Amino acid sequence: SREMSSHTMSGADAAWLHMDRPTNLMVINSVLWFDRPIAIEDLREIYRERIVDRFDRFSQLAVEGTTGPRWEDVEIDLDLHIHHVALPAPGDRRALQELVSDRIAMPLDRARPPWEVYLIDGFGDGCAVLTRMHHSITDGIALARVMLTLADGADGGSFSRAGHNGSRLGTLAHGTVS
Repeated sequence: SREMSSHTMSGADAAWLHMDRPTNLMVINSVLWFDRPIAIEDLREIYRERIVDRFDRFSQLAVEGTTGPRWEDVEIDLDLHIHHVALPAPGDRRALQELVSDRIAMPLDRARPPWEVYLIDGFGDGCAVLTRMHHSITDGIALARVMLTLADGADGGSFSRAGHNGSRLGTLAHGTVS
């Protein structure tokens, strides 16, 4: 457990936060798809160890203050950020695109740190993972760093808990970012 505090938001992050509109969301969406299923418990552990515990912004709430927006540390409940859904039949690319399209049209909940993940079962023989994060918590370079920490071998380490039968996240992933 860490000490809770408040941090001034940078001008760029505040601009991204204030540009957010229901018809023009400032949310970065990425989809990774996998050749095999991943257990939700393993995905939660990976996000906790590799994202939430490493990057403070994923445990901070964007709060409007009298002197401008700031980041406020909060306790994270991964069950509110990581969701488990099933892809409708036939579980093909079109079904995945429709499900993702529906999800990315929804604004992020401003009552929580501005990110969420969907484990999507039933994509072919495997699954997909949709990660959504508000642009105020990451820019292009930082996003690349964050997403690379999800892959095995990031920072010289290996993490083989994801997936069944010892399969590893980095060796199974294919993906896109929009």
